[in-house]
Amino acid sequence: MIPSLAGIVRVLAAVLFLWTGGGAVGAACAQSKNLAPGFEAIPKNARIAIMPTDIELFVISAGGVVEPKADWTEAATRRFRAALAQRKHALGATVVELTQREADAFEEINSLHAAVATAISLHHFGPSGFALPTSPTKSRRCSRAC
Repeated sequence: MIPSLAGIVRVLAAVLFLWTGGGAVGAACAQSKNLAPGFEAIPKNARIAIMPTDIELFVISAGGVVEPKADWTEAATRRFRAALAQRKHALGATVVELTQREADAFEEINSLHAAVATAISLHHFGPSGFALPTSPTKSRRCSRAC
């Protein structure tokens, strides 16, 4: 079974959420070019919704055959839930974990978000051959005529 793109994006978004400190950005990072103007941190009274995770780890053989690893998946799920539980307490915001049934109501918007995030990642941070012609970063990333 090959994992769906939406499932992979959900896991990556959740990992990124935890890796970046749950979205809380310190004052030193407040001037980052990747932050919205005026955004410095998550307000203390914010509500954060956590989508259900869909974690599946697998090995891809040299021939391209996908081999799911149930023990890896179970260990990753257990560790992810433990890290999420620790992070929820540190955020200082109200964290709500959605059930799969509640999350299904947001599936369409979640898929759109995944598509937009993938496009931004590819065209803004990806290889220079994928830079959009109107991108202001195009001239910095292309060493050849694009």
